[in-house]
Amino acid sequence: MTTLIPDGDQAERLMHEQCWPEALACWQTLHEHDRLGSPEQFHAYAKCCEMLDRWELHQGVLIEALQRYPLDAGLRARDNYRQALVSWHACSWAEALQQLENLRNCNPTCWPFALSYYRWHALLMGQLAGLDDALERKALLAEASLFKNACVFSRQLAAFEWVIELASWNGDLKKEYLRLHRQLVHVFKNHDRQLAVLRTEPVIAAVGELAVFLRTHPAIYEDIPTGYLHFYARLLLMHGYTDLYLTYRNAFAARIAMGGEGSTGLVESLFRISCDNERALEQAEVFDQLHFGQLDAAACSVLGKALAVSELYQPAQVQGRYSLLHENSAFSELLADKSVAIVGPADVGLDSGQEIDSFDLVIRFNHRSGLQLDPRRFGNRTDISYYGSSSLSLHQSYLLSENHLQYLVVEELDLQRFSWLSQVRVPLREHLRAWSFDCPFLFGAPSAIQRTLMDILRFGPSRVKVFNMNFYLDIGYSGGYGSQSFNIFPALSIHDPLSNLIFAQKCMAAWGVESDAVLTDILCMSPEQYLERLWQSHRRFAR
Repeated sequence: MTTLIPDGDQAERLMHEQCWPEALACWQTLHEHDRLGSPEQFHAYAKCCEMLDRWELHQGVLIEALQRYPLDAGLRARDNYRQALVSWHACSWAEALQQLENLRNCNPTCWPFALSYYRWHALLMGQLAGLDDALERKALLAEASLFKNACVFSRQLAAFEWVIELASWNGDLKKEYLRLHRQLVHVFKNHDRQLAVLRTEPVIAAVGELAVFLRTHPAIYEDIPTGYLHFYARLLLMHGYTDLYLTYRNAFAARIAMGGEGSTGLVESLFRISCDNERALEQAEVFDQLHFGQLDAAACSVLGKALAVSELYQPAQVQGRYSLLHENSAFSELLADKSVAIVGPADVGLDSGQEIDSFDLVIRFNHRSGLQLDPRRFGNRTDISYYGSSSLSLHQSYLLSENHLQYLVVEELDLQRFSWLSQVRVPLREHLRAWSFDCPFLFGAPSAIQRTLMDILRFGPSRVKVFNMNFYLDIGYSGGYGSQSFNIFPALSIHDPLSNLIFAQKCMAAWGVESDAVLTDILCMSPEQYLERLWQSHRRFAR
């Protein structure tokens, strides 16, 4: 009977689907039948070995690959990576760190190897080894745990074993917690991408076991460093555990409000600003006096932008930092003293079309040909369209053709990422984006409406009203804007639901932004009420 031999395309499809054991089996079969015919296929084979911790097989694959392709720089880099992880597994932290640092600029583009967790873990473990005092070790871990980014990454798990070791919990609890932590490390360590994209069964199972443990020991967060509370809140939301998310989010906010771990560095300063935004406190003058003098110019620039955008939580200031963020005079002139309708894609059941078309300017998102929006609900006009980086290429043909847009707005750095934008005939600009470090949010990044408000209010429109948005309480997207049913929780771990709600509530009230009847009702909800409604709408996707 003839054995059916898989092909490389099949193996790579399995890799893209994160079916690593099956993909490795395909590559092994191809290897046994001498069907590996390119450096790219050896890279893929080696990547599967890395994902499954098959290091002995990994070494053999690379030895043969370098015999066949001795001049391939990517394969040489991958072999250096193998040697770095030999040092890493031997706990030779200084040597491993240096080897991993040397690889940061030579990672192959074809199935790149993971550096983030291994490098950060080696750094912290080396630093911890140089400290004898438990309090000093705790302080180091607390400072290292603070990480401000729109996304969640594997590196945030680094050295957490020491948190468990230094805690005052009993031995059995420590043993169980360490087992669960190592499960998380196992499923995440070989990924440098943000963790929201990882939805494999091992990942879901590992996070699920952690959730059970945290529910069983509800007071355990009291001994967890501040930054890890932030990480856990987002990881738990990513998998639909909204009750635990709220517990750990509240614990993080309370810890930051009390001064966190006592650091005056940039990251903790940014979190303190974000915390004060949610608590309706004005701390700009305090930060001016206490922090700007202690930071370098680059840090002061980031802090200054965060403070500027944070002014949107308070009534408009004539000479505030935010009002001075004018980087585009043409767009400013277009919006100044105009009435602006911001129209989302959700069919909320209101016939707002005629009112929408009565505004001077109508802003939509990812506008393109082929949309079938009911004009009674959504209106007919589109004057300005905002586009996200992730879907911009899908709209290339529309944007390069004749269209009726007055302005096209893309994300920060998109003009560098997409060279074809230089051929667009419509005026275009990159919007103000406080996405990561300089985001005024305590958690995550702004969603479409929130980042549009951040962008346009500084240009002095006479009136702004938001239509057809329900903040994910129902995925009733219309006219081809998206799926009617999808798991919203991974996206919410990036676009934090409560940070987005609180910003909208405070900004729209302070700056006189109007909303349709459906959104007005949502904006009257407490964070707890909104989160409960969100859970009820999407609970079918949670385990």
